[in-house]
Amino acid sequence: MKFKTAINMKSNIATAAAITMVGLLSTSCGGGGGGEAVPTVNTPATVTYTGATTPAAITVGNTNNLSAGVAGGNQSTGLLIGAVPVSSGSKPPVEASGKLKKLATALIRTGIQTPSVAAGAVQQMNQTYACPLSGTQSFVGQVDTVALTATATISFNNCTELNGSVANGSAVVNMTMDQVTLNPLTMNMSFNAMSMSDPQLGGITMTGSIAVATSYATNTDTATINLATQDLITGRQNKMQNMMMISQFDIYNAPTTVSDSMSGRFFDSVHGYVDVQTITPLFQNLADAYPLSGQLILTGGNLVAGATKVRLTALSATQVLLEGDTTGDGNYDYSSGAMAWTALQTL
Repeated sequence: MKFKTAINMKSNIATAAAITMVGLLSTSCGGGGGGEAVPTVNTPATVTYTGATTPAAITVGNTNNLSAGVAGGNQSTGLLIGAVPVSSGSKPPVEASGKLKKLATALIRTGIQTPSVAAGAVQQMNQTYACPLSGTQSFVGQVDTVALTATATISFNNCTELNGSVANGSAVVNMTMDQVTLNPLTMNMSFNAMSMSDPQLGGITMTGSIAVATSYATNTDTATINLATQDLITGRQNKMQNMMMISQFDIYNAPTTVSDSMSGRFFDSVHGYVDVQTITPLFQNLADAYPLSGQLILTGGNLVAGATKVRLTALSATQVLLEGDTTGDGNYDYSSGAMAWTALQTL
């Protein structure tokens, strides 16, 4: 997932946060020194989703809201579309997990290639680094130099970036790597609670897991996401249950385009859940902020006639169309007309 968008930045803090914070580590792990001390971690409270758990009844009023929750908007979770440019530091989960892969891969390669390690030995790693402005970040774990696997805990203690964003919490990461290229093949990340606050974006806490498998033959990342998130300001919650996101790039290590598909269940604490289905993958030129083509369907609760639905169609890199079947009869009785991607919002 490589989306770079300009929707209200607060929308992506939630799904982006965990690995955005991991990305902080990758920006400064070359300096700040290391150590063997047990790292200090400022651990936020675990998120337990307590919102609506029934199917959402699609209405004219919530068509925009639910679409924004799945595809980006100004609530605490913009799942599919990352609402800010990469340089701003907030990214969707798959792209963020790419940051984690880069970090872990570099550290694992360091462990494998350390001259003092005997052949076949397990390399222990315990490093703490200073964050760009203040606070610390640490990597504690081990690398199996034969099996090319790694397990580590990455922790953040008031880790503050130059833009003022602050990360706290920790994640447990498990990786496997290719025996020849040392490229990562799988990455599983789980976290009890991680939080990120930003002077402009607000803040979120998230609990859950992300598992990513990479195929270099097809230039594809496949991520399975199970997350509960909470906005630190509004308290609004979202949950992603068995959400699968498949991102196919034209060139894996230097992509210019991406085609994204997703399926799974998205919960909004106010409206309930929708099941997400990709009709046509969302295709995006990475020089643009938004997808220029593709279509999703969000299926909500059943009425007497059938299931209510939202159909989201990317018309261009600047416009999107939302249609709602609010009666469950299979006909889309509501249309937003062509609207700006930036108009997606949750209330």
